[in-house]
Amino acid sequence: MLRVGIAGIGWVAEEHINAYRNNPHMQVAAMCGTNMPRLQARAKNLRLDDASLYDDFYKMVENPDIDIISICTPHHLHEEQAIAAAKAGKHILLEKPIALSEQGLFKVKEAVLASGVKSVTGFVLRWNPYVQMVERLMNNDLIGRPFLAEVTYYQGLGDWYRGFDWIRRKEFGGSVLLAAGCHAVDVLLLAVGALPTEVSAYAVKTDCGLEYPSTVAAIVKFDNGAIGRVTCSLDSKIPYAFHLHMLGTKGALRDNRLYADLFQGQTDEIVIPTLLPGSADVHHFPFQGEIDHLVDCILHDKESFVSIPKACTSHMICLAADRSVESGRPVGIGLDGLQQ
Repeated sequence: MLRVGIAGIGWVAEEHINAYRNNPHMQVAAMCGTNMPRLQARAKNLRLDDASLYDDFYKMVENPDIDIISICTPHHLHEEQAIAAAKAGKHILLEKPIALSEQGLFKVKEAVLASGVKSVTGFVLRWNPYVQMVERLMNNDLIGRPFLAEVTYYQGLGDWYRGFDWIRRKEFGGSVLLAAGCHAVDVLLLAVGALPTEVSAYAVKTDCGLEYPSTVAAIVKFDNGAIGRVTCSLDSKIPYAFHLHMLGTKGALRDNRLYADLFQGQTDEIVIPTLLPGSADVHHFPFQGEIDHLVDCILHDKESFVSIPKACTSHMICLAADRSVESGRPVGIGLDGLQQ
């Protein structure tokens, strides 16, 4: 039986707890928050009667009976908490983003590699049925070599989100890509299947309460010659929208509509019935698949396809886009140490 400590008491932490409870190899052993009365009330609400409660993250990490740390805290805390968990020999589920700076990103990566622990970055859309379908299409070469891929991520972020007071601030939330659009960047990398070499980006700041630009459009060059575009906005007046369009040497994909050379005589796009990403409400996110995957990686000693070292690539795109917005120039990305 593996034992997990949960860092954070918000709605994502709750979904982690529910998923761990549904895995037969897991026990929720501890929970951590900064305010003990609130933590106690939350633990009671979640029926964590047997869990140890901590108002000090580092004391929870020192507990030798805990095998896994799930980090569901505000973004600016991720770097130090992930490093501490890795140094303590704990396996890690780290909600995105890994860190808010390139220096922090590589500090976390090195700590994970040095410790040998298993890790999963919280790119939970990897377990969405549509995203899994895209991966199978690519693995079976139905689209061929992609030369253009575009991902859009639109939602309106406001007071409905419980963490809006902190995520709106640049020092805590980071940027529109680090706060949310990194999900789109991760799916772009999955679709193209190559490493990024350069990013050019432009942004717009609107009056929606965010300290950083609310909307960004980034063009990414890849080492296989493909180009990608990510457009993300947290000031969208339409409901949550997540779209992927791809052009390849053997076919094209528009969300779940496929046109491919394999289907000779095809006169229109084939509509593939599947469940597309359709809500920013985390209750709809496939956390069960994510948690089951982490447990499987631990039990069978294998690296996740969204481990922290591998997820550094998507974060490098986000950080390069932010630097491009600030400088008004393209930003190159060195390939050394990047993983697909």
